[in-house]
Amino acid sequence: MAKIYLLSSKETSSLVRDSLFSRKITEIHRVNSLETLFLNSASNYRLLRDYCGSNKTQQISIQHIKPESLSKRFQEVDDYIASRDATTIGYISEQNNQQELLRLLGEKFDVESIPI
Repeated sequence: MAKIYLLSSKETSSLVRDSLFSRKITEIHRVNSLETLFLNSASNYRLLRDYCGSNKTQQISIQHIKPESLSKRFQEVDDYIASRDATTIGYISEQNNQQELLRLLGEKFDVESIPI
């Protein structure tokens, strides 16, 4: 069963969120090597993108989420995991719908919600 780390933050500054998410993804990746990180394509997380692309141990693939309905986002994640047999995924939630997303993902995957 795939493990999904669902990260969220109520921080309003994108620069601060970038730093917080980068730090947490680094911590997770050191313990459980992340294969992929799902995030909104419109988000501007330069530190996070740099870390994912330049990690010497194992690069983290970035998959962009389209800001559509929750069910479509869930289907994107589900299809991705099934097609690649992925086991450890990060997902950055920015739409303040973590509870609904947690419910959807939790029905099929091992999900750990991490509010930052």
